[in-house]
Amino acid sequence: HVRSRRQRQMCISDRGSISGRQVCMLLYEQGVLDMNADDSKYQSLASGSMGAYEFMSYVISNKIITVGQLALKPCSGSAVVTNPDNGDVLALVSYPSYDNNKLSGTVDAKYYSSLVNDNASPLLNRATQSFIAPGSTYKPCTIIAGIDSGIISSSTTFNCSGVFDKVTPSPRCWQKWGHGSETPVTAIRDSCNVYMYNVGYNLACSKNGSYNSTYGTNILKKYSDMLGLSTKTGIEIEEGTPGASSQNAIASAIGQGNHRYSTLNLARYVTTLATSGTCYNLTLIDKITDYDGNVIMENHAEVNNQVELSSDIWNTIHTGMNLAVGTYSAFLPLKMPIAAKTGTAQERTTDPDHATLISYAPYDNPQYCMAVRIQNGYASGNAVTLGSEIYKMLFNIDNDSEDDIHQVILTEGTGFTIYNDGKRRENNSQHICLAFTVTDVDMEFERLKKLGVQIAEFPTLRPWGAKNMYFNDPDGNSIVFRSFPIEHN
Repeated sequence: HVRSRRQRQMCISDRGSISGRQVCMLLYEQGVLDMNADDSKYQSLASGSMGAYEFMSYVISNKIITVGQLALKPCSGSAVVTNPDNGDVLALVSYPSYDNNKLSGTVDAKYYSSLVNDNASPLLNRATQSFIAPGSTYKPCTIIAGIDSGIISSSTTFNCSGVFDKVTPSPRCWQKWGHGSETPVTAIRDSCNVYMYNVGYNLACSKNGSYNSTYGTNILKKYSDMLGLSTKTGIEIEEGTPGASSQNAIASAIGQGNHRYSTLNLARYVTTLATSGTCYNLTLIDKITDYDGNVIMENHAEVNNQVELSSDIWNTIHTGMNLAVGTYSAFLPLKMPIAAKTGTAQERTTDPDHATLISYAPYDNPQYCMAVRIQNGYASGNAVTLGSEIYKMLFNIDNDSEDDIHQVILTEGTGFTIYNDGKRRENNSQHICLAFTVTDVDMEFERLKKLGVQIAEFPTLRPWGAKNMYFNDPDGNSIVFRSFPIEHN
């Protein structure tokens, strides 16, 4: 509500309505935002030089107002990072969160009430207590179950035509025209639904030849438990109870059905995969000391179980997850070997899909394992982008958006740029980069693919806001196509 007659008179137009720009001004006038802050845009709004859309984009992009405060979708996410060498949890993050200081000692009642009534549910630890289906991150488990139970081998092929026609109604692959012939490795790489449908179906028929969904889901649950996915992680703070799917073996094989896992469960699972079978009871505690810093107790994660599988099975999983990274464009600029698997899961048709990622790096000698989830995150690529930023921090990889060239492109909307990247070819001439701004880089990507052009980097959202792809001309120069988000009034 507007708090004074002066404000009502200022904000209500002659027609008796309030414009979007004036509503934005109310955020300052009612004290939600500081009118005198360095980043204040109040005067720009008042003068009309800044519109409502531009203002909202500015305050959200610069985290002056968070998506958590607005309870937008997506407005929440979580990430867990583990050390595969010892089972330590290195990071456990839930967003949105809250200020612990206001809930320590004397509780700020007004603040606590605001948290309880917040539509974004900041009191919920989404890393440990929020449970949704894993989507395609479950597919490595399906392949393990299929090979170890003898239903398939590491060389078994199924043809993906885009539809699985052994049952009615016939579920489809996400690739509507199909993937063609797939093996376990390529099925993980391509996230082929039809391959996994075949495995789930055959598991359900493996008792006596007749389809028995419960028999199939029980086998999948056995391996989910072994890999530490569908059992509690052992962490020292409160965690909910996960559950493997008990319905529809075919859908369960692609991570749908009624699977329910937290981000922490996924982190334990990918740690087991990365270590070729070491399933830890995860821990947050390194040691306990007294007030003076004297160590009372050293602590370390204990191994819950060792998953004994053939090296052939582990190699299949590792190779498939490593090849999958070649399809995740946000990882390509990191220029390091990574293993990963993404997933999207639909909970309600009225809401965006959830976006999930499991990953470990470096691929050949894992130092970190990671699980990321963005609830209602639309597409798994968004989880990969977040995972890429986490890897940049973990491995201290510089962000490449601060140089003069990219700042000019960003601020001036440059349509064509020529620059060199400092490299020299064998003839000592400098390496030239030609960058073109196009309307839709994804459309250009499809066009160039049809022409047979070898793309060096698929369309990738870059830190400065552009989506880039590049390829090399016959002389070795880089040709970059980029596009920017289209702003709407």
